[in-house]
Amino acid sequence: MVAGMQEFASSDPDGTGMTVEGSDSGQAAVRLDMGDHDMAGERYGGSHGLPVTVTSLYRSLHEVLARAFPRSRELWIQGEIQKVNDYFHKSGHCYMDVVDPDSPDPTRPAVLNVKCWKSTWMPLRRRLADEGLELQAGMNVIIRGYVDFYEARGEINFVLQDLDLDALLGRLALERKRLIETLRKAGLLEMNKSKVMPLVPLRVGLVASPGTEGYSDFLGALERSGYSFRVTVAPAQVQGRDAPQSLVAALDALEARVAALDVVAIVRGGGARSDLAAFDAGAVAKRVATMSVPVWTGIGHTGDESVADLVAHSVFITPTSCGLALVAAVFQFLARVEHRAGSLGSTAMEVLRNMDDAGRQSSVRLARASNRVLDQQSLMLAGMAGRLAVRPQFAIARHRERLAMLATRLAFSVDRVLTSEEERLDASGRLVHAYDPRRQLERGYSLTWIIDADVSGGRKLVRSAAEVRTDQVLLTSIRDGELRSIVAGMRESE
Repeated sequence: MVAGMQEFASSDPDGTGMTVEGSDSGQAAVRLDMGDHDMAGERYGGSHGLPVTVTSLYRSLHEVLARAFPRSRELWIQGEIQKVNDYFHKSGHCYMDVVDPDSPDPTRPAVLNVKCWKSTWMPLRRRLADEGLELQAGMNVIIRGYVDFYEARGEINFVLQDLDLDALLGRLALERKRLIETLRKAGLLEMNKSKVMPLVPLRVGLVASPGTEGYSDFLGALERSGYSFRVTVAPAQVQGRDAPQSLVAALDALEARVAALDVVAIVRGGGARSDLAAFDAGAVAKRVATMSVPVWTGIGHTGDESVADLVAHSVFITPTSCGLALVAAVFQFLARVEHRAGSLGSTAMEVLRNMDDAGRQSSVRLARASNRVLDQQSLMLAGMAGRLAVRPQFAIARHRERLAMLATRLAFSVDRVLTSEEERLDASGRLVHAYDPRRQLERGYSLTWIIDADVSGGRKLVRSAAEVRTDQVLLTSIRDGELRSIVAGMRESE
């Protein structure tokens, strides 16, 4: 605010008949003294005196402004940046227009032309950058400086000497907090985190600036893995005023191809905090949250998380670590497949042994059943022979019939048992053939054995890393031979 002014009056050094008056109300008035020029007064407006030159008028205005707003007094102005002209002006100066956000007529607000000379702007710009800030349209600022009247153009300017950085940071922090709360209430903070990651995320959508360090680091991590990643690149600006709009457009482009993607990665290399401001933009955060596939961020910073990080599925501090995490996901899937393949081979061996035992047991049971039937029939024949002596003809005829019937039943029973057992043996053979470890070896799998003289066959199949110890000799069966190795170390699967 401007303090009250003391009364003052200026002389008329150039003989124009103009004097400047002031009061403690902060108002100044220009009065033209007619003197003895009554005739001229009648010609040019009665009591207003003679015409004055432009130079005299400007000098008087300059004097009025100097008395009303002396440079020795701090003058603080609060307003909203409407435009920043040539933020990186070749002269090193900074120019901006500041308006009152609560102007009675928003369509035609009063505009204050603000300029900051290079000697002041360069240190101030570094202070802003250290806090991760860049002056942009829409920011509410409190600035200190003085009023300057530029006579050559008839302009009243405000020369900026300082900026209340604490107030600016407080407002920005409040705006960020409000944005995060808005996202929370809309359910957007957890929306992308709820997306299910595919088991094998090989189809990657990449939002980055091609040719940058972060772009190269991310792709390098994928390429060195040897896996068949397929990357769809959506180029985007990752810093500067247009970066938020560019990032949203890139994500929109990938959303249009979402059926061909498993995951989207947003990466950017390290830089000043101000370079990462785009990732705090509300439009970027909302687009990340509403993507149809998981979004991973690898933004090169180790400080506070950006708002984009808060809504993303997974967060990594560098592009390289983001790429390596994708490689690790594919590796873990393949490791699980290989582990289960090994378990399947072991199970097949157990099934084969069990089927062999079952076949032998079925043969023994069949032989015993046949012997029991024959013994029973022999006893019956012996009894019949004893009774033949009493009633020979009748008994012989009757028992011949019964014997024939029994013989037929015995033959049918034996055939049925044999047929059933043959079918079981045939099915067992087919199953044995399907689980034959040699077929698994032909498909590229291997079986690893521990050389152990204390077990049958001199070897024992390895089913777990816990069964193996360092310096132990292992024998690995593959399609066209066997490999002998010595254990140098072990690492159990997670």
